[in-house]
Amino acid sequence: MLDILLNLTWRDAVDIFLVWVILYKLLTFLRGTTAIQVFSAILLILGLSFVAHVAELKTIYWLVKNIAGYLVLALIILFHPEIRKFLVTIGQNEIFRLFAKSDEKQLETLEEIVKACVNLASRKIGALIVLERESNLDNYADITVILDAIASKELLITIFQESAPIHDGAVLIRNNRIYAAGCFLTVSMNPDIDKELGTRHRAAIGVTEQTDSVAIVVSEETGTISIAIGGKIIRKLDSTTLKKVLKNIFSPKPRGGKK
Repeated sequence: MLDILLNLTWRDAVDIFLVWVILYKLLTFLRGTTAIQVFSAILLILGLSFVAHVAELKTIYWLVKNIAGYLVLALIILFHPEIRKFLVTIGQNEIFRLFAKSDEKQLETLEEIVKACVNLASRKIGALIVLERESNLDNYADITVILDAIASKELLITIFQESAPIHDGAVLIRNNRIYAAGCFLTVSMNPDIDKELGTRHRAAIGVTEQTDSVAIVVSEETGTISIAIGGKIIRKLDSTTLKKVLKNIFSPKPRGGKK
């Protein structure tokens, strides 16, 4: 054991450091979920394998080594949603967003969306607008109509009028344009969601649980505006707060952490 430590090179040190960073991020991500229990058991098995190798416990080491391949396959099958969400979270890290561009077009799009939501809320017209980010939403939305149109307040309001045949579905914003309308999303099955929330709110939570998208909901019952991100929902937003939240989400932060 001492010989191994004495023979460590700087590359080995970097390798070990990166592994521990990944493990720390993964543990932080899984904290509070049922997956953490399984992951803890896996770490225990890996630790046992290391001890068995160092202590030359050949039978235990052979056993752990031979089940490792099946264990990895089982993990991929059991925790496919968690793995996908974890990879999305990594992609959202500031390190990977240093080269993100904040242009006037994006700000204009957000302004139009906010104006449309405020207008719809004032008349208690229900709406669901999903803003795509890094995760492609083609696998999560049953798309009815592809528009690929300029994201304007007027068009958004028209789409959600009760007389419009696609008003019940969601609007998908992609690359600052109204890519599709009449989209149907899978609702969240989270039992902890407030029972007062309707289908639109549950769909907003559902799509943001599985992707890094942002979903805005206008309630037709109360005329309130809500925003969902990361499977969490913030309710009863006014226009100023909604605009601020959206800009914070979509505007990349400067390197120094201050504006």
